[in-house]
Amino acid sequence: MGKLKNILEKQNQIWVVLLGIALIITGLYLFFDIQGMEAAGREVRFGRRFQFVYDSLGKFGVLAVFEILGLIALISGIQQLKGKL
Repeated sequence: MGKLKNILEKQNQIWVVLLGIALIITGLYLFFDIQGMEAAGREVRFGRRFQFVYDSLGKFGVLAVFEILGLIALISGIQQLKGKL
């Protein structure tokens, strides 16, 4: 039972690392997507929360939100895995 618990804990921590990587990639994708929309002269629309960030800080603000959250998740997951290995 102890080995199973240890395996499940490691899998949970791996998901935190993968979530961090996914957030970083999503942030980069959105940045370049917004940049393309702005260059084409199209209106950039998001949900209420992201629209507020975009209206306040622009595409760099949206990028920063995703990158910061992704880095926090990535570092947290790596520290958790490092302590368990």
